[in-house]
Amino acid sequence: MGRSACILCWILLLCNKRDVGVFADDSFFSLNPFLKLYGPSESLSPQCHNAVISFQNATMKRAPWALQMLDASSKIPSGLLFGNVVDLGNYDECLAIRSDGFTDHGHSLGKYCLISATFNKTSKDDREHPLTLKDLTGEWTWSVCVPAACSESDVRKQLELSLQNIAGRIQNVYCMGLLGTAGLPVASWFMIYFTSGYVAFILMATWMELKSIKIPHQPTNSVILSFSLIRNGEALLKTTPPGLMLDSIQGIRVLSTLAVFFYHQAVFYNYAANINHSEVFHKLTHNVLGVTQLNGVLAVDCFFLMGGTVLAFGFLRERKAHIQFSYFKHALYRYLRITPVYFYVILIDMTVFYDIGSGPFWNTFAAGLKESCRNYWWANVLYINDYYNGGGACLGYTWYLGADMKFYLVAPLFLFALLKDRRCGIILIIFTCLASCAYIFSMTYIHDYPWTLTINVDYRDAEKGHYQNDIYLPAHARLSPYMIGLLLGYLLNRHKEEKIEMSYWTRAFGWTIAIIVLVSIPYGLAYYYWFGSGPLLSALYSSLHRPLFVLAISWIIFVSDQGYGGPINAFLSSKPFQILSRLSFSFYLIHSFCMEYDYGTKRTAGYFSYYNMLQASIFHIIILLPFAAVLSLTLEYPIIHLSKLLLTKKRAEIPNSTHPIDDSNKVQVEETGPLQTSTK
Repeated sequence: MGRSACILCWILLLCNKRDVGVFADDSFFSLNPFLKLYGPSESLSPQCHNAVISFQNATMKRAPWALQMLDASSKIPSGLLFGNVVDLGNYDECLAIRSDGFTDHGHSLGKYCLISATFNKTSKDDREHPLTLKDLTGEWTWSVCVPAACSESDVRKQLELSLQNIAGRIQNVYCMGLLGTAGLPVASWFMIYFTSGYVAFILMATWMELKSIKIPHQPTNSVILSFSLIRNGEALLKTTPPGLMLDSIQGIRVLSTLAVFFYHQAVFYNYAANINHSEVFHKLTHNVLGVTQLNGVLAVDCFFLMGGTVLAFGFLRERKAHIQFSYFKHALYRYLRITPVYFYVILIDMTVFYDIGSGPFWNTFAAGLKESCRNYWWANVLYINDYYNGGGACLGYTWYLGADMKFYLVAPLFLFALLKDRRCGIILIIFTCLASCAYIFSMTYIHDYPWTLTINVDYRDAEKGHYQNDIYLPAHARLSPYMIGLLLGYLLNRHKEEKIEMSYWTRAFGWTIAIIVLVSIPYGLAYYYWFGSGPLLSALYSSLHRPLFVLAISWIIFVSDQGYGGPINAFLSSKPFQILSRLSFSFYLIHSFCMEYDYGTKRTAGYFSYYNMLQASIFHIIILLPFAAVLSLTLEYPIIHLSKLLLTKKRAEIPNSTHPIDDSNKVQVEETGPLQTSTK
């Protein structure tokens, strides 16, 4: 079947299991000839079959609730021939339906079902008589309002029976009824009570510090005051003069976090319901702003670079100060530093978040994530979610934390090699970096994978998802930026006091190469989107674009630290970036919640434009920043204080402390990535 069959199919689907004989000649029911295909069939369950018969009888009598059920279902959308294949019906009208004389939640209640299906390719006849239409053989989305007695299985069986010669595949059927009077589940109430009690404890600790109340037992007093909003607020807003830390990293961290955020916005818009859905991919890939946004995945490599840099810098300075290294404390600090706030966000996602919204796509965006987190939360807190997600990732973007944790745990091996024998250590790091690149090259070439993570591929599909599992997610495929970060941290530590003298031409050459790389790597991706490529070119880009990009970023960090950054360093090390960088971890953890809520609660299809996307993005950032600040002040920073109390070593004075929060006037090295890194 071709385009004409697809259009006819849409007309048929409006009918929602209605029998032709039940309608009169009113214009509202002008689609009578097609309704006979949706009469009750033997495949329906007895309850659904009886409910459909009742619906037909009510329609013959023009009962308001039956007409509402018809009215709430999808109709032929405007712009169908231009690619608008999404119609969401009226979600709220469907769920508000009651039969005459009934206000309970019985079988007469409407149930909203959202359906996605693909249709067969264009036939030979259609190719001989082409129409200048958008391709209508992709995925279509529409809704039907059915009696509450009908299940998802009933709806799917009826669709498969009626559309067996038209639809290629019924992709998804999600049915949603009114929640009823059951209220919030026990898990959600537990999270509400726990959060309320925790907030009360924080307010008590703040009041104690405000009133200078002290508990005689000093360790207990220190623990309680670790939760004070006053103490944590001072740490959050604290700024340092230029030159006392790796200044440029602060701005790079903030910009990288925003790049990840904008990339995920583009991904959501590509999958969201838009009346110009067929244009979204083209607009994103044929525009400078769009291509810039799609390269937000490179920001993850910047996080790996900065994590390796600061870890190496702090580690080597502590060894120079003759501080004893404890691998147990090294690993434990990292786990305690990240896990509590991370796990709290996971708990919110699997409980309360699902209960605060509803809409046609709520099951797609929220219910699926809830189930994934309930099934695979343990993979996240064990930090193996970059290798294992069981087919359903919990907070999928946090795979980065799993990879970064592994890098953090193995990094001391490379750093001790540098201390033992500088040449052997450098060779080991470079060899590891090249081995990772060789792995990516071979896998991309053999399997003909794309250049990088692209938005025109549905990686939820098992076959297409191999790219993520082989190239994008696993730690061994992302090693090169972190290894480069270790070398950069080594160089920064070596030349922190004794700066390198660079001639004008050396600096000009370095900046020229860096700018060429920073422009050609991201915007070279447009070539792939426009023309595609063979396996060799794909393998070259896939294996080299990340290390080359982070080398260019490394140049910016290094020359800025050496005093040659000029206005770029002044911008990246500005005080607002110092403050915002401390919110980057919390912002990173919760940034998808606004997107999921926004798109999950939409009642109608939107229109994609850069202005609309920018407007939504700015609004989301404004909403997220206060939540990120609250999460940092109440969970992230108290845990940092407690970890320091538990694990801080008795040590000599270190010229540059690696602690993220330090009440002394010693120089600091702020932690990096969306999360922060320390050797403690």
